[in-house]
Amino acid sequence: MSLRRAENIFMTKNINPITINITMGLYGWHDRTKHWQALNYCLLTAKYCIFCPSLRGDVLDFQTFLLLIYGKLEILKEIAIAKKELPKFYRTWNFLL
Repeated sequence: MSLRRAENIFMTKNINPITINITMGLYGWHDRTKHWQALNYCLLTAKYCIFCPSLRGDVLDFQTFLLLIYGKLEILKEIAIAKKELPKFYRTWNFLL
């Protein structure tokens, strides 16, 4: 998975273009923009999806990243439902849904 491919995902979901450089990829997004939390969550998940297969010598698969993101969001949604905080969930994560 490349940074350019991650940028394309965000650009299809958001009208504000972003550019992810190497520093942002390593350390995260620090600007408190509208979607900073979702962006950092995706960057961390992407790093995890790169790190784990590389330890096993597997081929990197972008589909695994997407499935992991949507699976984690489903878990966060269930937690929000249980806590009766669904509007807050959608404000934070709707950018990725």
